Amino acid sequence: MKNTIVSQEFKVEEGYIGQKAREHCENHKQFFENWQEGGIETIWTDTEGNICIQYESGKWWHYNEEGEWW
Repeated sequence: MKNTIVSQEFKVEEGYIGQKAREHCENHKQFFENWQEGGIETIWTDTEGNICIQYESGKWWHYNEEGEWW
């Protein structure tokens, strides 16, 4: 995970970060006809405070407060 630090891992069910991660995941899925990444595996915040989500596929993305991902 280049240029990121794992500041704290959260269970998806818990707290603000978990809620935002679920929202970002659901929004992201809407842009795909057939989502291939599976469910949320791990979430953390990067050095800029963006939420990062790794999915069951092993792929992961950063999500900002506006819901944009990269």
